[in-house]
Amino acid sequence: MTTNKNQTWSVWHIVNALIVALLFSFFFYIFSLAIRQSVNIDIPKQIFIAISSTGSTLCATFYLLKKYPTNYSLNKIKTNIKNILKWGAIGGITISIIQFPYTTILGGKEIKAKLFIPSHEGIEHITILLVLSVIITPIIEELFFRLCVYKILKNRFNIRVGYIGTALIFSVMHTASFFQAFLFIVSSIILTYIYEKTGLIETSMLAHSIWNTVWFLSVYAYHISSTI
Repeated sequence: MTTNKNQTWSVWHIVNALIVALLFSFFFYIFSLAIRQSVNIDIPKQIFIAISSTGSTLCATFYLLKKYPTNYSLNKIKTNIKNILKWGAIGGITISIIQFPYTTILGGKEIKAKLFIPSHEGIEHITILLVLSVIITPIIEELFFRLCVYKILKNRFNIRVGYIGTALIFSVMHTASFFQAFLFIVSSIILTYIYEKTGLIETSMLAHSIWNTVWFLSVYAYHISSTI
């Protein structure tokens, strides 16, 4: 991100970005209701939830990137690919262990995750959900939380506020459960740490993608085994 000393880092820009995300979610929710009622296509609501969540974060990201333009260099990625793979894998595996659905799988419970689509809904719907959750969402969320929110809070205040503030926003936007909120706070801190460690957003993107991949593979493996 541009580090102009005269740059004004404002928390209100984060607040405005969250408002933009909220407005997009509201309008997309109304739009999705109209689509589902007018079109005779049985699209699982989980698809709309995933698109709404990702789309709202994308709108918020565009808003902040317009306020705080960033410089992107492919050469920097090429020369640091080993660090990206190393720390991305370490971060992703660590978070996967923390966020693994132990209660559901070990307890033999019903899968109640809002983004889970049962196998009988169709492989095409599951594929769309996986592409969104494993590839697209990690990229967009890391751009928003690490490249934008964290950088703004860090430069406006200090690195501690950056870590904590980003973690709290990340947690609130992902869950309403107190226990899960703690896990998301820890996960966000890890993602921020590996981003800060390498200075490359691709590192936290990779870790986030690994985390989501492990979670979905575990849940679907459990789902398939329990239905056989």
